[in-house]
Amino acid sequence: MLPARVAIDPRESLDSYLERIALVNDLTTKSLVRMLKENRDGSSVSTAFMLVRPSDDLVGRIVDLTGLEASAVENSTLVRYDGGAPLNLDGFDPLDRASYRAIVCQGWFPQHGTQLCPLCLSHDGIWQLSWKLPVSTVCPDHGVYLVAECSSCSRRFRTRHHSPLRPRLDEHQPCGNPLGFSAPCRHSILREKPTAASEGAIRTAKRVTAAIEGEETSVLDGALAPPAYLAEVRNLTTLLLHLASRARARGFVEWAGELQAEAAGRTTELRGPRWGIQPPTSAVTRGEALAEADGILSSPESADAVARLAEWFDLIPDVPGGPRGWIVNRAATSPVLSWLVVQVLSARRHVGLQIDHHDALIDLPLSAIPQLLDEHTYRRHFAGMLTTQESTGRLYASLCIARAQRPGSTWSAAAASIELDPDIGRRTSRAASTRLTASPRDIAAAANAAARELSHQQDFRALERRVTKLASTPETWFTDWARSASPRRRAVALPYAVTWMWCEVAQGWLDTSPAWPPPVTRQSKAAYRVFRDTLPEELGRALRELADGNSR
Repeated sequence: MLPARVAIDPRESLDSYLERIALVNDLTTKSLVRMLKENRDGSSVSTAFMLVRPSDDLVGRIVDLTGLEASAVENSTLVRYDGGAPLNLDGFDPLDRASYRAIVCQGWFPQHGTQLCPLCLSHDGIWQLSWKLPVSTVCPDHGVYLVAECSSCSRRFRTRHHSPLRPRLDEHQPCGNPLGFSAPCRHSILREKPTAASEGAIRTAKRVTAAIEGEETSVLDGALAPPAYLAEVRNLTTLLLHLASRARARGFVEWAGELQAEAAGRTTELRGPRWGIQPPTSAVTRGEALAEADGILSSPESADAVARLAEWFDLIPDVPGGPRGWIVNRAATSPVLSWLVVQVLSARRHVGLQIDHHDALIDLPLSAIPQLLDEHTYRRHFAGMLTTQESTGRLYASLCIARAQRPGSTWSAAAASIELDPDIGRRTSRAASTRLTASPRDIAAAANAAARELSHQQDFRALERRVTKLASTPETWFTDWARSASPRRRAVALPYAVTWMWCEVAQGWLDTSPAWPPPVTRQSKAAYRVFRDTLPEELGRALRELADGNSR
């Protein structure tokens, strides 16, 4: 037994512990590895797969040298995560390399090396075993994404093939990856700069950690045992990664660009990236994808989860063989995911698909589509079809008409085409899809009928520009308009007059009025509605003439 011993941290990986043992005993890691390989009977002990499942002989040598319990040794390896939490090591034999290939094929198996949190390492010098897991993307203690690669050698940390331990150890925590013959990378890991994690990624990381530690996790209307939840979130994340790899996903989610760049490097003549086997290298990309998947699974209502996933399916409107076959070929099946897919693909839920394949009026200029369909046309064609507020329904109706002009598009693209923030399209379709009282086919037909009543000559974009100009030059019109009222309107009425022209003439969305900077407060909206409802007819007529100008 070595003269000096240290306690192993419950979070610590075996290689980290052995390096600390070498330091306190003033040994080189090369000497310690040599001691581990020398069995009592003179035979050689293999250190292959030491961090996956060490052989009995290797466990015995570590126990002899350090005084650790055998259970503590195994708990510092991937054995800790066996049984589907989240790994499955059934059939693996550390002395049989072929058995390793079998467990790697289960998907999302830890690669050689590890990720890390430099802030944690600078605090206690402990390399945490959980950092090796692909489902680990965030350090909950510091709220940052894990760093996946050394910024100097561009390889995963601890990527060593001949020795499980780094050749050089000191307080600077050198990377140690081999660069050539006896030339390890000396870059200090403590100099790595992690990226702040999003709230969604942090929340998901905590739920994943709790599941790994044995807690049940809430999913839709119930709770799942740890292995079931971890399988569901992994399978759904895999599906979202394949969807985000589609060219049209750029702009749909911020992390699609980085994912697609990595996908290009993994694509061959025979096949594309296999995200179900090996997820993205970047912890940021993995973290955001996992957060999106977990956000769907943790939706308070099943209908919300279906609506949220339906937005993603808009990225595959025309795949050969249909979306069902496309999905089956790219993601493993599991009960919750299978149920969600069936719900999304049902005709009842997929309004976008019905619009894409409906005989819509496709030659309507986008400038002829207002941000909000006028209330009379809306009530005539959409009455009783949605249980949302009428303003939301009118916005949704316009989005349906805009989307129909570009079959195979997305709700985000439809919003952008009528000068709205793309995210408004996603949020509005999600809200409306859970409040439908008519079939998607009927919604598509109503959108088509309403589109036929819109004038090709009307230019709502010109009206929007006109009102925006009036908002920026009130000195040219407001004083004369205010004096025409009895009693005279005060200056405080200016933003409400601009907003009236924006909403009533240009048929713009209230929240995008140029009269005030976003976000519009609830008090401003309430005050505007009072102004609108009490505005005399002659003053409204004057504002309409101002806004209308020569836009027709």
